Amino acid sequence: MKQFVFGLVTAAAIGGVVAISRSDSPLDARAPGDPSELKIESGDKNPWTALKLNTTRSSSSFAVVSDRTGGHRDKVFSASGRARNLLQPQFVMSVGDLIEGYTTKEETIKAQWDEFDGYVKKFEMPFFYAPATTTSRTRRW
Repeated sequence: MKQFVFGLVTAAAIGGVVAISRSDSPLDARAPGDPSELKIESGDKNPWTALKLNTTRSSSSFAVVSDRTGGHRDKVFSASGRARNLLQPQFVMSVGDLIEGYTTKEETIKAQWDEFDGYVKKFEMPFFYAPATTTSRTRRW
């Protein structure tokens, strides 16, 4: 239940960022000259893949990736990634664990993240990582 509430709060926050980025108010977060580029202070490591929103559609939309742990099923996530690219949402965000992560072996954790990041690199829109249990224990932004 806590993860569900956290996911809703995260979705609302990202929705607010999108709403502000589309406004003409003094809080306008758009980069000059590019209405799809979010202007956020970045560090060496960030919990997103890009800040340029997908603006191929005239309406606002986003996709949510749920927890993909608790019993790995080959090719399900990669197939859903192709479907997301067909739908062309402005961005994608996570609301659960993205890797199994139930290990202390660094090489196993790295391999799991490499596999997941390989899927995300194929997205044609930004992906925002929202930390969950194994995400926060195994990944440092």
